[in-house]
Amino acid sequence: MPLSFLLDLLTAALCALALRSHGEALLLLSCLVQLRYEAAILLGRRLFVPSWARLLKYCAVCTALSALFSGASLMRALCAALGLSSLAFVDRAALPDPRVTLWALAPTAIYAAVSAVRYPERALLLLPAWGIAYAVYRLTLRFGEQRDAVDAEPEASAWTADGYCKDQDALGAYRYRSIPACHNGCGPVAAYNLRRFSGQDARLADVLAELDALHPLRVPGPTHHRVMRRYLRRYLPDAREARGRDAAVAAASKSRMGVFRYLEQRVPHYVAYVRVSGGFRFFNVCDDLEDAVLPMERFASEHLLGGSVKLIWWE
Repeated sequence: MPLSFLLDLLTAALCALALRSHGEALLLLSCLVQLRYEAAILLGRRLFVPSWARLLKYCAVCTALSALFSGASLMRALCAALGLSSLAFVDRAALPDPRVTLWALAPTAIYAAVSAVRYPERALLLLPAWGIAYAVYRLTLRFGEQRDAVDAEPEASAWTADGYCKDQDALGAYRYRSIPACHNGCGPVAAYNLRRFSGQDARLADVLAELDALHPLRVPGPTHHRVMRRYLRRYLPDAREARGRDAAVAAASKSRMGVFRYLEQRVPHYVAYVRVSGGFRFFNVCDDLEDAVLPMERFASEHLLGGSVKLIWWE
């Protein structure tokens, strides 16, 4: 992360000096966004750069490379080269959905459309711009997939004796949003457990695939809450929602089952629970609490400790 921070800082400084086209402007913006998140990570306030910021940087690098066709200089070429090196070899931000190449083409398309009145030949920039976007996409995909390689643990350790999924850490053999589900599979795990408690015959692989398909792009990232809400309402109607820690805990205490979205060790996390004799049964909370029966008040006091708290619940 320090190397990524330094490269983004250097790229941003050079882009500010060479700011003569939409390519440097977008690359400058993307580096500033990355620097904000990387600084938070270095200070211990975050654990990862969000996928939308990585997508923005990919689009910016492709745009900066494409802008060289409309007039190159040593400074502009250096900006583009530094951005590409950072993206491909340091960030390794794999974006497996090929539709990202169209997103990367958008800034050049807008530039060509605006300037085509005076310079019609600039419409020809679109073909090489897409070629650059595709080449960068393949390059980052190659190195990003090397980073995401995970040794699959025995899947049996993911399950309880009665068929609930209790530990996403054992799901390295599954992929979700283009990366191993052990990294980001808490949403599908929670949805699967709620469907099972409701008596539905669901397979975890199908839940992963369907939730993945509901996102706009197949890129690394967590489960978006709007996607979680849409999926649960499809299979488990009559859901109700609560926002804020106090409202969520009060609603959960009188519910039959539900799913919290909160921060577990500073990372957004989904945890499903179901009402059982003696309290509530929670799944996939954290290490040592993969399958535990707790009073709702204890769970709240030990885990709902900061950040936004959301709840989807059923009476």
